[in-house]
Amino acid sequence: MKLVFVTKRGQTDQYLVLATTKLSLKPDEIIQMYGRCWQIECCFKVAKQYLQFDQTQIQSYDGLCGHLAMVMLFWRYHNVRTQMNEP
Repeated sequence: MKLVFVTKRGQTDQYLVLATTKLSLKPDEIIQMYGRCWQIECCFKVAKQYLQFDQTQIQSYDGLCGHLAMVMLFWRYHNVRTQMNEP
């Protein structure tokens, strides 16, 4: 197992420990991998909390995949619109 210790900017006494079993990865690659995973987790959190994805009544797998695609498409559209409106 490979561990990477990441400190908060300006606060060297606080850090995050990232772990992987892919020993060939460099520390910056591990940090990037966790960053991508974190974005996915945030996406699902938004889908559940704000877009009511967890309250769907769809029973079929295909219907659920379609609903997820629409929820994610709306979430992305909302993010792009929000970023465009920032100064």
